[in-house]
Amino acid sequence: MNAGSTRSELQANFGTAVDDDAIMTECVEMCRIFNIKGEDLFYKWEAFSFNSGSNRRLRLLDLEGARALRAHIQRDLANKTEQARRKTLGGTTIGGNMFNRSGLGRPSKPMGAMQGVAKIVKTEPTESQATAALTSIPEVDIKAPDASMSSRYRYMFQKLSTRSEALDARIEEFGEIVRESYGIEELGDPAATTDDSVVIVGRIVCDADAKLNEASLLIESSRMSGGGVRVPLRFDPQFTIRGGSPDISLFPGMIVALKGQNGGAGAFVISEVLPLPLLPNTPSSFQGRRNPFSVVVASGPFTPDNDAELHFKPLITFLSELPHQPDRPSVVILTGPFIDASHPSIREGDLSLTPIAMFRKYISTPLTAFYKTCPSTLILLIPSVRDIISSHFVFPQGPLDIERLSLPPTVRVLPNPCNFVINGVRFGVSTVDLLIQVRKEEFIKRVEGQSAKSRDAMLELCRTILSQRSFYPIFPSPKEFSSITNLDLSHPELLEFLDPTSGTAKSPDVLIIPSVLKQFRKVVGETTFINPSTMMKGCTAFIKAVPSTEADGKHLIEVEIKKVTGT
Repeated sequence: MNAGSTRSELQANFGTAVDDDAIMTECVEMCRIFNIKGEDLFYKWEAFSFNSGSNRRLRLLDLEGARALRAHIQRDLANKTEQARRKTLGGTTIGGNMFNRSGLGRPSKPMGAMQGVAKIVKTEPTESQATAALTSIPEVDIKAPDASMSSRYRYMFQKLSTRSEALDARIEEFGEIVRESYGIEELGDPAATTDDSVVIVGRIVCDADAKLNEASLLIESSRMSGGGVRVPLRFDPQFTIRGGSPDISLFPGMIVALKGQNGGAGAFVISEVLPLPLLPNTPSSFQGRRNPFSVVVASGPFTPDNDAELHFKPLITFLSELPHQPDRPSVVILTGPFIDASHPSIREGDLSLTPIAMFRKYISTPLTAFYKTCPSTLILLIPSVRDIISSHFVFPQGPLDIERLSLPPTVRVLPNPCNFVINGVRFGVSTVDLLIQVRKEEFIKRVEGQSAKSRDAMLELCRTILSQRSFYPIFPSPKEFSSITNLDLSHPELLEFLDPTSGTAKSPDVLIIPSVLKQFRKVVGETTFINPSTMMKGCTAFIKAVPSTEADGKHLIEVEIKKVTGT
């Protein structure tokens, strides 16, 4: 069919909607690329518009809708092509395929457990074992949250009672964990006067509108164990920490287990601190491929504050050079903010494009160019509360609206925070800078008599975060960061470390939390904790995951923080 007859057919079906030259050109181009008639394109628009609209009605075609329709058709074709390819090869799609950007549901039947016990082994990135195994880039199988479930992220409906119940449930949950872990029959009430020592579990609270210190330290019990009463805490001069740690870090919202007694002086005196057990790190029940794979993590902002025109040169340079790396990645993780609300030009409203148009031009376009060079690389986008292209400005935060962004078919949008599994390796990612917030809020109490030996502050910080089993254990949010955190406790389950294949609480194999603090990688237990810093500091993280050749099923995780050009 020639262009003239295509235009006539489009005019007959879409009517005045295609009077706009830009819309008509987009529709003609779709008919040509996908080899369909104008009438067929109209039917596709009807189905797409009806299914994607919040009011379930057909809406008039506009340029944004035409571009979203094009991305939708492109994605469907990619899905069909991948399914046909796997069928031809005699393979089956288990755990999802990388071209399905809308996420995957939970399996209808339980999956068998992987043999052996997963263990994270930290090695130097120069090890030849990982490099040799990644000479050819494998496809990856991923199990991730379903992006279509954005209704779970409804906000502006939080009630005080909901928040109170969530906080209370968290204390109760940890109370059970402590009882089972330490073999305690019954937990005590910090407000009750006793002659003997008891073990209590509660939430750290600050008694003043200032930084936590020893004089303002309180503990809040659950309603069941202590009526929710807040009681001052005091340290016995000879207090100890079980396990021999020289000090303890405390911050508002932190759940703690303490041994001591309330002798009637209006305070609970701590004689011993009981560290909280870490989550189990048993192997994932994921049953997709377990090939070696590599991941590159780059964190926003992606353009400097002095870039008044917001041309995103660092990101464009990074994406153009990435395909020429010796080991092209299997997965690229980009974390927001993408269009940053705190950028001076955006704060002042000095923009020549709308935020969506800016994203399409400076982020979607280079991602599409990257896709053409690396069509088998999966791209994951995780938003930030500072993203003005997001419809969710609270944390936890729903995924970006993929239909508006004109992204290539290998892109998947994920929520913030998120848990996902790639080839059997569990990942956890959050774009809220928890590290800097805890560092600024924490109060450190040293055990008397312990030598002031050098302390790996970042390692201890990572250990504390993992022991809290949450992407955001602070409460309330520090005033300095409250506007860029916007904590919503209506969905506390979305802040937990989970295995998405089973829905059970498990620590991630790799935990990624970008921070303005200096980049690092630490290993706590069997979790590799990564702060890739930000692209504006010239940093990205390169991760290699290689299955062990041994029969015990251990993973080999290598991490290297690299400098990038153009920043």
